[in-house]
Amino acid sequence: MRYFPVLKLTSLLLLFFIPVVAWSDLFVDKNIDDPEKLQWSADRPLTWPDFKGDIDSIVYGQEEASVRSRVELLTMVTGDTIVFLVRCFFDPENSWTVTSDSSLLVHEQMHFNLAEYYARVLRKKLSETEYFRSDSLKVKVTKMYQEVFDISYNKQQKYDFETMHSKSEIDQLRWNAYINSLLMSLEAYSNPEVVVYKK
Repeated sequence: MRYFPVLKLTSLLLLFFIPVVAWSDLFVDKNIDDPEKLQWSADRPLTWPDFKGDIDSIVYGQEEASVRSRVELLTMVTGDTIVFLVRCFFDPENSWTVTSDSSLLVHEQMHFNLAEYYARVLRKKLSETEYFRSDSLKVKVTKMYQEVFDISYNKQQKYDFETMHSKSEIDQLRWNAYINSLLMSLEAYSNPEVVVYKK
């Protein structure tokens, strides 16, 4: 079990991707087997039993499944050392399905993979940014987080539109290859932990 002292907790809920920027006195890292915290892993694809949520009456009839994921950004500051922990989680309790169709499961997995890609984008951005002792770290990091989130949200929407929620088989195959190539392009940022130093 690891402990990450951070500064204050805020969260925002949106379709497909839930940004969580955490700044609190103490963060306790839960076991990733916790059903509420299924962390993204290339070795652990989603299965339909993972989708434990109640059907969303607003979109039911238009969609047969819905996946929710979140990216958590935790920050620890010790002197001039800053440690960021950026992790992508699947949210079982708010993800639901009324089907066992394997092609649709691939579509939902790609939503999760796309969320992980943008977690890597954020790690890269955090690692390449200069931090000065005079900076407001909270303002700087929250701005970066929101910028990445906005891009991610738009990309998720585009993915659903172009694949017609997996109904366009050829577009789904094209997006599968594209999303997998995105993940590979940022394989160097697959480690959730980013360590940087103030100047």
